[in-house]
Amino acid sequence: MNHFTIVIPFYNAEKWIGKCLESVLGQTIQDFSCVIADDASTDQSFDVCESIVGTDPRFTLVKNPKNLGALGNRYLATLEHNPVRDPNSIVINLDGDDWFHGPDVLSILDRYYSDPDCWMTYGSYINFSDSSPGEFSKPIPSEVIQDRAYRKHRWCTSHLRSYRLGLFSKINKKDLVDWLGRYYRSATDLALTFPMLEMSGPRARFVEEVLYVYNDANDLNNHKVKRRTQGRLARRIRKKRKYDLLETW
Repeated sequence: MNHFTIVIPFYNAEKWIGKCLESVLGQTIQDFSCVIADDASTDQSFDVCESIVGTDPRFTLVKNPKNLGALGNRYLATLEHNPVRDPNSIVINLDGDDWFHGPDVLSILDRYYSDPDCWMTYGSYINFSDSSPGEFSKPIPSEVIQDRAYRKHRWCTSHLRSYRLGLFSKINKKDLVDWLGRYYRSATDLALTFPMLEMSGPRARFVEEVLYVYNDANDLNNHKVKRRTQGRLARRIRKKRKYDLLETW
């Protein structure tokens, strides 16, 4: 069986983090690691986490001394705070205000990653408010994969995203920061996902089963509070040079 590390970054998610963690604890596969990264929250989110996970050795709790933003928080949680170093291990993205859809998420992903030629997965999710299918989770057309033209194609590789740790470690940090060395504060999913798609090519797999509940009711979502900045950074990221296709990491 594959080993999974669930990375949960959050900021001021006091209202939702409990539901998120309960969805992790309720998985049928219980052999996992989980890094919970609090990005200098000003509410009681961290206390809620401590009360739920207690001394469970599977969980690593991190509280950033200053706010790094979603991208910096996720990047450091994955590479620095992750107790697992095996490049073949699988990292799962789970935002602290969202949650897994049912108890079989890890079991489903384990089936996909039983093929060593699977390097990453994306999809599928529903929206919390009305249980509608997520519009940004669709199979990538074959011609886009062949040309590795992901940055020119409409965004369709949303939740749930997972990838092998060795693949993630190949992302160049300079592609995640601005000219002052600060992590991008918006369009963070694009910044992380495009390089891995380009390096993976046909080794990226779409998961049709619903694995994730996206909390569109949270007023702190980037698309609600940083729409203009998000659009500007998305255009910048799409103009970056594509990564080379990898045969191995």
